[in-house]
Amino acid sequence: MPSEIAKQDATLYALTDDISAFWESHEMIVAQLAAGVPDDEKLTLMAQLAEITGQLERLGSEIATKTDNIAGVLRRMSVEQEQLESQQERIRQRRKTMERAEEWLRKYVLRVMQQRGIKQLKTPANTLFIRQSDAVIVTEPETLPEEYKNVTVKMPAWIWRVLCERSQADIPDIAAIRVAEDISLSAIKKAIKSGVTVEGADLEFHESLVLR
Repeated sequence: MPSEIAKQDATLYALTDDISAFWESHEMIVAQLAAGVPDDEKLTLMAQLAEITGQLERLGSEIATKTDNIAGVLRRMSVEQEQLESQQERIRQRRKTMERAEEWLRKYVLRVMQQRGIKQLKTPANTLFIRQSDAVIVTEPETLPEEYKNVTVKMPAWIWRVLCERSQADIPDIAAIRVAEDISLSAIKKAIKSGVTVEGADLEFHESLVLR
């Protein structure tokens, strides 16, 4: 497809160049005839003008044909894109359906194993077992101690250089510093597991089904 477009494009370049050249000749002859020339020269110029007019008509017809061809290629490309988008949407919906089905089945098997007190199901080919994990849940972010928070700072380079050069710099444009704050879940988890009580956060334990 790209080579077809390139071929048409090159042809259009050539045709439009030819039209420009013939049109310049056409205008020159018309100007000469308007200025007045001897009869014998006039006949020659009229013959040339007729030939040039014929060439212009031929070139115009060719450009129309090439333009239609290019338009056809562009339309086909547009239709193909729409078809691909439609296929992608169907695939995306199918994937979501499969994801929901897999999630349901995993939860169902996990619930049965939990109710029966089974930790592992094993065959010569497959093993299903329950994996325990934990995750930090932040219940009250505003009460979290500062040591469990990270700050990402974005500032102009000149302010950074001032901070590097001075331990206690007087920065007049302090508002230009942009700060993004986030919670360090890994630090909270480490602290809680070591026996430290972290205000505003706790550990939540989960069980998930693993296929091996």
